[in-house]
Amino acid sequence: MPITTEVTEDGIGIVRVVGEVVYYPDGNVIPDGPTSTDELRKELDGLIDEHQVADIVIDLRLATYVAPRGFGQMLVVLFRCRTRRGDMVVSGAEGSVWSAASTVGLDNVIDFYSDEEAAIAKLTEDGVKCA
Repeated sequence: MPITTEVTEDGIGIVRVVGEVVYYPDGNVIPDGPTSTDELRKELDGLIDEHQVADIVIDLRLATYVAPRGFGQMLVVLFRCRTRRGDMVVSGAEGSVWSAASTVGLDNVIDFYSDEEAAIAKLTEDGVKCA
């Protein structure tokens, strides 16, 4: 699966997406194919439910496409983070991924940063976790 996750020492969940995030309407995922929007949501939910994180960075530096439903899943997880007094931010979105995110207005709701380090710095605010 072209998604990796980790939790930093500060308790921030990091999700790194590689390649495409696509929507499979019938739920049939192609083995070794692109990441599905449902897989993305499952990874994000896992950070919140299993690892008890309230702050998440989604690194899209290596993403080439995100389906609109994938952006919708991000909004649902943003709400979950904020109800836990945390936040979710996006890093590294460029090219067509940035264009799609800004076209649907995601940049008006979620903070975007040029790289993962800047996103983590926002969430830690001088080493003090926001949540």
